[in-house]
Amino acid sequence: LAEIYGNIFTVRLGKDTFVILCGHKMMKEALVTQAENFVDRPYNAIADRFYTEPGAGLFMSNGDKWKKQRRFALSTLRNFGLGKSMLEQSICEEIRHLQEEIEREKGKPFSPAGLFNSAVSNIVCQLVMGKRFDYSDHNFQIMLKCLSEAILLEGNIWGQLYQAFPKLMYHLPGPHNKMFSNYTVIHKFLAEEIEKHKKDLDPSNPRDYIDTFLIEMEKQKDSDLGFTETNLA
Repeated sequence: LAEIYGNIFTVRLGKDTFVILCGHKMMKEALVTQAENFVDRPYNAIADRFYTEPGAGLFMSNGDKWKKQRRFALSTLRNFGLGKSMLEQSICEEIRHLQEEIEREKGKPFSPAGLFNSAVSNIVCQLVMGKRFDYSDHNFQIMLKCLSEAILLEGNIWGQLYQAFPKLMYHLPGPHNKMFSNYTVIHKFLAEEIEKHKKDLDPSNPRDYIDTFLIEMEKQKDSDLGFTETNLA
């Protein structure tokens, strides 16, 4: 197409308009020289349906809100061990639990994918929630299953069709609706953890990312920098 229309051309997909850049010089101009002008994320129909406020979440926000959220997230996660030796202790402890689960199979063939998924998720949970979940925890496993299914659905043809034709797909039956019901389960799981943190929150002694976010949320309650429960969950 670039040979016909040049290094900059437009393509329409459903309701969306895409500007295509071709060639190293053109891409460097847009993504390096004028990076600030092209840093924002495109509209996401799936996120727009799920989140109750526009541009919510660390991964969907733009501009000053995104910069503040990103800076806060990186700083807080580093304080709780990200990129430091203290995180290695959590990883080693999780490996011990993983090894115990593998040994229970007594040398029989099995798929380790679920165990590895649980182990990696537990490392994240220790940073965000200050705790790990047992591999047999029903709610934890349901949440992981829903997350895997939702990511798979969002990346396949049904997710792409919803992104291209959201108003039409909203009214049609299909696997894409399972994606939203899965995200609802995940949101409920996270919301319950947030409520537990609220009950025994000590502003002078934050235990994890959720505690720190709740404390910052109180400080920034009159700002529009995205410190809300919607963004946290």
